[in-house]
Amino acid sequence: MPRPPTTSPPNVNVVAHWLQDAEWVHAKSNVAKHLGEAEDQVRRPENEALLAEDDDHPKGTRQLWLFNTWNLSPQGRRRIDEIRQGGLMTARAWAIKEEVRWFWKYVYSTSAEQFFDRCHAWG
Repeated sequence: MPRPPTTSPPNVNVVAHWLQDAEWVHAKSNVAKHLGEAEDQVRRPENEALLAEDDDHPKGTRQLWLFNTWNLSPQGRRRIDEIRQGGLMTARAWAIKEEVRWFWKYVYSTSAEQFFDRCHAWG
């Protein structure tokens, strides 16, 4: 099994031992990192386009999109909800990122696969 650059040798040994037939194994932190980066890639051009149209309602929200839902202050939660009502692609990317957090709760592969099918349908 090829080792990704961010995986330490002890982790590779454990994965190789317990998941011998696995083609890919993704760490939760790596998945979260990629989802956060994808969200940011959606946010930046969308924010620039809105600012070019003199629409500044998403201005200053970058930090809000980085927080977990449960870590937002009541004011931050209201602000996110307000922006989400506007139908922005950033809000959709954020919602997908937040939804994927539930993936790690799945025990059965069939349920996990159905979950990913639902998430993929969002795109």
